[in-house]
Amino acid sequence: MVVATMAALCYQHYGLGNAAATLLTSLFMLPWCIKPVFAPMLEKQPNKKTSLLIIQGGLVCVVSLLALTANTSFFLPLSIPAFLALALLSSMNDILSDGLYLSNLSETEQKRYVGLRSGFYQLGRLTVKGGLLTLAVVLASRTSYPVWPWFFSLLTLLLVVFILFHLLFIPNTHQSRPVPEEKYLRIQALFLQKKWHTPLFFIFIYNLTDAQIQKMLPLYLVDPQGIGLSLPQFGALYGVFGSLALISGISFAGYLSSRWGTSSCLKKLTFLMVPGHLFFFLMTQIHTYPLIWVFVLPGQFIAGILNGAYMTYLLRIANQSPYPMSMYTLCTSIMALSYIVFGALSGLIQHLMGYPGFFLAMLAASSLPLLLTCKMLEPSLAVSPGKSANTCDNPINFC
Repeated sequence: MVVATMAALCYQHYGLGNAAATLLTSLFMLPWCIKPVFAPMLEKQPNKKTSLLIIQGGLVCVVSLLALTANTSFFLPLSIPAFLALALLSSMNDILSDGLYLSNLSETEQKRYVGLRSGFYQLGRLTVKGGLLTLAVVLASRTSYPVWPWFFSLLTLLLVVFILFHLLFIPNTHQSRPVPEEKYLRIQALFLQKKWHTPLFFIFIYNLTDAQIQKMLPLYLVDPQGIGLSLPQFGALYGVFGSLALISGISFAGYLSSRWGTSSCLKKLTFLMVPGHLFFFLMTQIHTYPLIWVFVLPGQFIAGILNGAYMTYLLRIANQSPYPMSMYTLCTSIMALSYIVFGALSGLIQHLMGYPGFFLAMLAASSLPLLLTCKMLEPSLAVSPGKSANTCDNPINFC
């Protein structure tokens, strides 16, 4: 959240244009694409809790550096390697936390709690872009200290609290799945099997429009050429209530997935992509602040529904592999790559077409992932009732 969105807002505050800010912050996500390189090594760690705490300690150090330099003349050049380091440590944190989730819960429990898991992820985003940002603005208005040093200082304190919480409550031992003693390259070779190519391509294309909208939406809301919200208004609309709408959508998708099954849920819910993008386009036609809520919140709710169904699909793909943590890491890396590629294009498209043209283009482009979902998840590709999903030779479709 800090690297992908808050950094873009920070750079816009320091005078960078949308094209440069979106390109730079999209490139910051590269560490999430190389997670498969070191995922097998982390999967073999005997004590994932210790590794997790060490990495989170590194996060505290980097964010502290940003807090100390945010009010200096050399913040911009220093922030680039700092955000890259933050992204690398965060991606490793993702691998270990995903591994703890996959190894401590059964496949049924993973599916049951995917909505809750994604909901807490979005709750973290809400805390950062809503609570911390709003509190930083309040503190900055009452002191002579600018907003962004306050923001990174508060984030540092929050990370310290999380480290203490994890130290106390994460179990030292967990029931891990038996992993065959194979070498690093043997695990990597698993990803080259042809049966994984089609679902991984689908994972990449599915975010064609959402990656661009979620990158451009916060910039549009605060840009004077867009809505021109103040930071407190932005924190309330996008940070707090927008995140709550996302969390509600994700939780609802988790419930539907447990009732309908992964394939049916994803296929049915993807049809909501068109009205969801339509809300964002209509938002550009009305510039009255109270009415913006009518379009942003339903759009974010639908985005949450789509994200919840999509993440359930990723978990199901991971459980088809003998190395679930490494496979889930690969899936999320492909997802991150899609956000890098499409997110980097969003600033250029907006620069060429303007904000209304950009959101209209996303509405038109939503037909591609919709058609691809219908094609990929045809009933003829489904797993037969008498065959276990874990032994299915075709990982594209799941009952």
